[in-house]
Amino acid sequence: MNELWKAKTLYDSTYHPDSGEKMFFLGRMSAQMPGNMVITGMLLSLYRTFPGVVFSHWINQSFNAVVNYTNRSGNSKATNERLFVSYCCATGGAMTAALGLNRMVKNSHGLAARLVPFAAIALANAINIPMMRSNEVTEGMELKDENDQLVGKSQKMAVLSIAQVTLSRIAMAMPYMVMTPIIMNRITRTAYYRTRPWMQKYSEIPIQTFLAGLGLYFTTPLCCALFPQKSSVAVGRVRHFFTLTNPLTLFSSEARQEQCRQIVVDYKNGKVSPTLTVTELWKAKNLYDSTYHPDSGEKMFFLGRMSAQMPGNMLINGMLLSLYRTFPGVVFSHWINQSFNAVVNYTNRSGNSKASNERLILSYLCATGGAMSAALALNGMVKNKNSVAARLVPFAAVAMANCINIPMIRSNEVTEGLELRDENGELVGRSCKMAVLSIAQVTLSRIGMAMPDMVMTPIIMNRITRTAYYRTRPWMQKYSEYPIQTMLAGMALFFTTPMCCALFPQKTAVEVTKLEASVQREIFSRADAPEVVFYNKGL
Repeated sequence: MNELWKAKTLYDSTYHPDSGEKMFFLGRMSAQMPGNMVITGMLLSLYRTFPGVVFSHWINQSFNAVVNYTNRSGNSKATNERLFVSYCCATGGAMTAALGLNRMVKNSHGLAARLVPFAAIALANAINIPMMRSNEVTEGMELKDENDQLVGKSQKMAVLSIAQVTLSRIAMAMPYMVMTPIIMNRITRTAYYRTRPWMQKYSEIPIQTFLAGLGLYFTTPLCCALFPQKSSVAVGRVRHFFTLTNPLTLFSSEARQEQCRQIVVDYKNGKVSPTLTVTELWKAKNLYDSTYHPDSGEKMFFLGRMSAQMPGNMLINGMLLSLYRTFPGVVFSHWINQSFNAVVNYTNRSGNSKASNERLILSYLCATGGAMSAALALNGMVKNKNSVAARLVPFAAVAMANCINIPMIRSNEVTEGLELRDENGELVGRSCKMAVLSIAQVTLSRIGMAMPDMVMTPIIMNRITRTAYYRTRPWMQKYSEYPIQTMLAGMALFFTTPMCCALFPQKTAVEVTKLEASVQREIFSRADAPEVVFYNKGL
């Protein structure tokens, strides 16, 4: 059995899962960690000069193009012309973004300048992967049944798959391409570093390469595993979450909510009124899904529903992005944000398990304190209160707080296990492994939800504040920042809220053989043991 697993592991890392062809060694996922480690050290060190930017981004995009083409989906073949165009566009996009952002931040030795390579790489990934695999969008991605027989092609699934790969590549780069510059920026300000010319001349590339390698060792497998390589299709998931996050459902009456609940309950029990139309049934289901918890069936507190995410976060993000300059502003805005997040996280927890009041209070205090500490510490590091770097501090603090709040608020699921049910909804076991995976997925989707509005809005606002029109109007400087940033945040959240909720299926199927050994034994000991079980990951 050990020899079989060793053979399978080597086969999976060497041969393409669809075509069965041996992959070029630099394009294999096993080359990601060493390749990106060396290239990232170069990107983070050669960002100051025009030749350094051009050379490092050319090397990076050449490597990315090899990886993206090698790991493309299905047996479809891209033409040489398409491959060349996508490579040129991604390389040009990365160079243009890096040079343009360098000019915007101006201070070539500041933290903002050190973060430019990550922004450029994120943009390049958003160009390179879709263009490299654009033939899958036009021709469709292969769909196979459980017996591996080709049953059709889907353009919709091709778009979703490319979006997932793009997101996982950006997420893979985020930890080490954000944390490494912050650490290196701190190192360069120490007296030890400044009094040793040889360190200033020779140490930057090896230090940043080493730090990038540490980050990549963990982020490469974790981000590759964010989405299953072979996926079952959940039709209409994005559309479902656009309905689920619709703020208008918050204004439905108690009587209407109860009416919809009864319609759905009756439908599940096989009692359907002959006068009920399909349209009315769907409307009832949509309102029921947005109002009642999917596991317990209890009505959710209105501020904790996903339909409250867009309006709530719009107002709070506008506050976070406007009150980042002062100590009272940071404390108040992050307290409001974490209070709202705690309500949402608790309301949308998975399963019927209940967290103790002590655990809820502790997680809330830790997340609030973590967000405030991160924001105040990062503000102290960037120092220039009007720079892009200072405006991006709220996003870093919110991301850190999500990494604290969600795992702590749902820590009982890790210790007790996440409920596993068969296709009939009967409880068959609990899995701690699936609880950890679900919490990681929810944390990532919350950070992804905040990223567009909390990154793009500060960049846009920073640009607005530098215009002559803005600077010559004192009333705009005094009153316009909050409404402008709230409006921009709302526009982004209208799309990112349902899309990030739909990144992972809320009710997920998993093969029993992929669960912990003890859980497998418990399930297979049943007379009617299922091959596949289902769990609710929460939102």
